[in-house]
Amino acid sequence: MRERKTVDIVDVVNLGNAYLTTESTTKSERLAIASYLGSILSMANAYRGYRYLETEYLPADQQTNDNVLRDGFDDSRRHYFTAG
Repeated sequence: MRERKTVDIVDVVNLGNAYLTTESTTKSERLAIASYLGSILSMANAYRGYRYLETEYLPADQQTNDNVLRDGFDDSRRHYFTAG
């Protein structure tokens, strides 16, 4: 019987988050990774939400309120949070 291997959930999320910021990925690839991260975090009871990357918000000098997304923002550009 093969030895069982485990991976730390934080390492998986960090890898996924890095992939979501990479310029060489397509939107459909990023959405697939985002779906995977959301699922795996939920299964591990470690889902704490996500935030869009700073590139998707209006610059501070153009905002009347905090955290205003720019027109045409890319909803696949995310950063996922974990418990702990």
